Amino acid sequence: MSKEWEEVFDETYIVVKEIKQFIKNYEYSDPEKSKKTDEAVCSFFLEHLNQAKNIIHDIICLAFSLQKENELTEILDDMEDEIEIFSDEIQARVCHWGDVPKEYLKKIILRDSFLIIGVQQLVKNLELLKEEYLKLQREKSKFEYDKGIEKLIEKTKEIEKQIDNLVILFKEREGLCNVKPIDLKRVFEKIQKRARETTW
Repeated sequence: MSKEWEEVFDETYIVVKEIKQFIKNYEYSDPEKSKKTDEAVCSFFLEHLNQAKNIIHDIICLAFSLQKENELTEILDDMEDEIEIFSDEIQARVCHWGDVPKEYLKKIILRDSFLIIGVQQLVKNLELLKEEYLKLQREKSKFEYDKGIEKLIEKTKEIEKQIDNLVILFKEREGLCNVKPIDLKRVFEKIQKRARETTW
């Protein structure tokens, strides 16, 4: 075990212990173990992103089958595309593990924790959204239905922000893993564009 990992492990023991509930052999003590840990973290993240995408797809398919396409389904459609692109980028990534400085290791662990917790929360939030959407289909009053859709649109926009935050966290983690400057320009431009479109 490297001295850096031993020190960081002691400083982040509680966080690492929580991560190990989901990633059994979680350890950044040497390049080989770091690579396996990185693969395990990414696999866990991708698995939950895929679950999120499937839930979104279910809601969209239901809306189409009921011929109830609206602003909600448009937002969900964009969200599904964003998750698919993000997943493809993660699968295509190449991480060059070497000797990672202690201060970087600590930041990587914290981001791993945020990502693992965050992506699970994303799935839960989408499951709740799906439940509420299904429940709304029993509403017979058009006024109440439209009102319900508006509320779901607001919730969906919050989930959209959650995805944006996960993208930023992962991009930050990517830079730390490769020990190189982080370029978030593209990510921020995308978020700013969405904010402008929402405002309009």
